[in-house]
Amino acid sequence: MYCRSCGKELTGTPEFCLDCGARPMAGSGFCPACGAATTAMTGICTKCGARVAGRGDNTLPVLAHILGLFTGWLGPLIILLVTKEERVKNHARMALNWQLSFIIYSIVSGILILAFIGFVLLGVIFVLDVIFCIMAAVKAGRGELWKYPLTIPFLKAKPDSSGTA
Repeated sequence: MYCRSCGKELTGTPEFCLDCGARPMAGSGFCPACGAATTAMTGICTKCGARVAGRGDNTLPVLAHILGLFTGWLGPLIILLVTKEERVKNHARMALNWQLSFIIYSIVSGILILAFIGFVLLGVIFVLDVIFCIMAAVKAGRGELWKYPLTIPFLKAKPDSSGTA
């Protein structure tokens, strides 16, 4: 195993690199299998062919969150059903959870319009939808899974092949 921060070969499975102090599986500068330097968009090491975790194409995870703005729950659901990658499915699950929660909050706000408080709540919920979807899309573009605040967890994120949920 090689340190992703400095590229030094490590013996065993240490918690941190003795040369640079970084956690060997944290960071993204070097391939964990062979120690070769990798670029920002590399999903596979060009030297040994190993998959570099947390890298690669983030188009579908970003799309899962952005589609929520334009299609509501339908876009994330379609991505959840058609993709095979667990990482992408987790993003679709988070987006779908938020969109379903958004529908429930909108219905409650619609009912509260009779008490004259629903107008304000409805406006706040729509602004939160835009803000949350953009924040989640930006995080997805960086390869991070973001859990929307105020979300009812209908679907749980599952660990992917790299062991992260």
